[in-house]
Amino acid sequence: DVKYIGAAACKECHRDQHQSWLQTTHSRSMEKVRPGGAEATGSFHHKASNTDYEVFRKEDVLFHRETQLDNSGQSLSVTERPILYTIGSGTHGKGYIYRDDLVFGQSPISWYQETGSWDMSPGYDMPFHPGFGRKLNRECFYCHVGQIDRKNDNPNAFTILEEVIGCERCHGPGELHAKRHEGIPLSTNTNTSEPDDTIANPATLPRVLSEAICQQCHLQAAGKASRAGKDEWDFRPGQRLTDFRIDYQYRLGDDSMKVVGHVEQLHQSKCYQETQNLTCITCHDPHRTIEPSKSVDHYRSICL
Repeated sequence: DVKYIGAAACKECHRDQHQSWLQTTHSRSMEKVRPGGAEATGSFHHKASNTDYEVFRKEDVLFHRETQLDNSGQSLSVTERPILYTIGSGTHGKGYIYRDDLVFGQSPISWYQETGSWDMSPGYDMPFHPGFGRKLNRECFYCHVGQIDRKNDNPNAFTILEEVIGCERCHGPGELHAKRHEGIPLSTNTNTSEPDDTIANPATLPRVLSEAICQQCHLQAAGKASRAGKDEWDFRPGQRLTDFRIDYQYRLGDDSMKVVGHVEQLHQSKCYQETQNLTCITCHDPHRTIEPSKSVDHYRSICL
């Protein structure tokens, strides 16, 4: 029953950690579209579906417009939506989210950083696609937002409470922790020697529990199933992810390396298999961003 309080509350005592978190892509996992923001406008024609797309601003609101054409190039129908959020850190690109009444939806077009251009969103580059008809439930947001407020156990009805992957997705809910230290400098408080079981430090957890924190989002299975009476949003850092959901992969029949996710690649490593302490955060510091020009030397030094 411990409540989440948001990264802004954590910052009051943990300013250095908050500042380093701001440099990571977790802090940009989803963002509101701001009036006068830097989002590029533009237009393009999607040949496969014979559809025109436009991105434009109207009274400081970002819009995506879809115009379906007939064989002569005449307009058959026009659909446009005001965009509320960008989703994704922007390292490779960004998707776009709108809202109809209480239901969120995904725009059929995305921005791609490598080409510096607009194009179809993943899964939409085909003659027949859902356009603005794809609705997003709470599972779709699990790896992009910090916290949601679920309503009546309806997977499509929820409010986004924290828009980014914040402190508490890795460290647990902060309500009791904050109350414990309220108004008392952490460095001089002598009453905090007892373990605080509501807050998790991934670096000191057993490997299976530390990895579960990363696996929330970085374990991309071929299929998954929730435990009876559970939801993946029930998971809290310090618990076993398998107590809430089971992730499945295809049985390949041999030991050959296939295109699999980060977790599977790590677990196939002999370095991982022959030690008990190598884990995700051995190489990846969630509070440190490595410049691309220095990344090779940085990760090689960790291996050595």
